[in-house]
Amino acid sequence: MFVLDSVAFFTRRHPQGELLTAPGVEQELVNRRSREYHAQLGAAGMQVASADAPAQERVAAAAQETGDAGVLSPVDAQLLALALERDATLITDDFAMQNVAAAMGIAWLPVETVGIAKQLRWRWTCSGCRQKWDEPHGECPTCGSELRRTRR
Repeated sequence: MFVLDSVAFFTRRHPQGELLTAPGVEQELVNRRSREYHAQLGAAGMQVASADAPAQERVAAAAQETGDAGVLSPVDAQLLALALERDATLITDDFAMQNVAAAMGIAWLPVETVGIAKQLRWRWTCSGCRQKWDEPHGECPTCGSELRRTRR
C-alpha cells in the first residue's frame, strides 16, 4: 500500500499497487491536470481516508522530537499518520515528512528528488542573540529577532 502526497498527482508518478491519500491533498492540487489525475485515481479505487487520533498523536510527538513540527502542514501530518496506521509506504518529496517518517520507521520513497540522506534533528536559533530553542516561537522570546531552523 502507498500513501500519496501531492507530488504524486503533480507528476503522475508513483508505484503501482493499492493507493491511499488524505482528504486535504486535493486542496493542495493547484492545477487542473493534477486535480483530474486525483479524480482518475479515485475512480480507479484510490482510497481517501483520515488516520485515527492515536496515530496522529504519535506523528505529532515524533515531529516535535525531530524539530519538524513547525514546518509540517496538517495534511503532511495526516499523510504520515495514515502511513503509520496502515503500515504503508509514504510517497513524498517533502524533506520534513521524510525526516519524521525515518524517525518513526515509516517507509518512504521520493518521486523527483533523491530524498534525505540521513535523519536530522532540528532546533531553532535566534538570528540576533544566537540563543537556541527546541521549538519555534515565531520570534525570539529573549530579544525579538527572527528564529531560524538549524541542525542540532
